Amino acid sequence: MPTSTFAQKCHQMVSAGHSTIGWSREGDTIWVSNPERLGREHIPKYYDHSSYASWTRALHAHSFRKLTPSTWSHPSFHRDRPEAASTIVRKRPPHRGGKPAREEKALLAEPKATRVKRKDKDLKLLDTAIDKAVESLPPLTACAVKEEIERQATQTKAAAAAAAASADTLEAGDTKKSSVPTPEQAKRLAALKEQIIREKQLARQLKNMLEQLEANATRARREELQLRHSVVQLAQWIATTAMAPAVAATALATAGSFAARAASMSAAVTAKALSASPAGTA
Repeated sequence: MPTSTFAQKCHQMVSAGHSTIGWSREGDTIWVSNPERLGREHIPKYYDHSSYASWTRALHAHSFRKLTPSTWSHPSFHRDRPEAASTIVRKRPPHRGGKPAREEKALLAEPKATRVKRKDKDLKLLDTAIDKAVESLPPLTACAVKEEIERQATQTKAAAAAAAASADTLEAGDTKKSSVPTPEQAKRLAALKEQIIREKQLARQLKNMLEQLEANATRARREELQLRHSVVQLAQWIATTAMAPAVAATALATAGSFAARAASMSAAVTAKALSASPAGTA
């Protein structure tokens, strides 16, 4: 593995006593107080650039761990052990022959039958893991089933409502299109209109006839009541005057004839009203 001088130069820069970079009290962490000044004044003395960002990327590439935005540490980077800095090397990316690349080359070097068996084994392990994960899931509760049914019912109702609204829209369009009547329909509508007018006139005539009949019947009834009242008064007068029996009988007979005449007059008035109303209507 090739050696790297980055960590050794970094140890020298941190131990030089600069005001912008230094060691922690324990000596296992480096800190930076002014990145811009460090990049401008001190980094060019140890490296071939003056970029603070490039220097921090190099720290990451050499496995330094970032504790805070301005502090870093490494197990082999210590103030009291400068010789250990030479063991710090740059990490190799996988595509340049790192561990993943070596593993991939080793797998490709295996026989085809071995690779197939390995693949089948990996698939079985994956299926087993999936089955365990499914078994660990909680069972579907009745509440969840009910919520799912309600959700589907709501969706079904919404779809039905949408379909009904669409049908109403189509029906309204058809009605609007057919709002203009044909000549035959117009003729029938005119005939119906005339018939309705005639029926209204007939109903108005019948109403007037009923009102007249009611008035005639009321007048005849009032005259009959007046005659009856007169007869009753006459009978009371006869009874109170203590007239002779013959006179009383004559008076009662007279009163009876008066009552009969009143009843006949009332019947005649009613018959006349009933006979006159149809004739006038006709």
